[in-house]
Amino acid sequence: MDLSKTSRYALRLMSYMASSTEVFHTSTELHSALGIPKQYLRRLMTRLSKEKLLVSDKGRTGGFSLARPKNEILLAEIINAIDNTPPLQSCVLGFEQCRLAEKCPLHDQWVEVRQKVTQIFQRVSLADMDINITN
Repeated sequence: MDLSKTSRYALRLMSYMASSTEVFHTSTELHSALGIPKQYLRRLMTRLSKEKLLVSDKGRTGGFSLARPKNEILLAEIINAIDNTPPLQSCVLGFEQCRLAEKCPLHDQWVEVRQKVTQIFQRVSLADMDINITN
């Protein structure tokens, strides 16, 4: 898999937040629970807010929460909000020159796998991710 580190962090963050949707989460709490560096986490939360996946509330009891019910937020939306290029586009073997004109030995099989994984991301919501994702 070649999901970016930021996408992996975003999926962990959103899954964690989906586990308790009735509260606002602070960046301090999320940092402690997930171990994502504070500055990285703040930028990530700002990006997800701009993409309308998170909402924020200021004040003493403020923080961040999901912008929509967890069953309405798909993994593909989270990944697309973070990465400008679709995931899984690089060569599975890591060859720089693996393109249609110069295919690596696994190119055609990887295309099939990539399509299936992409379909899963487009089908699976945060509600389906009922897992413990803390450190």
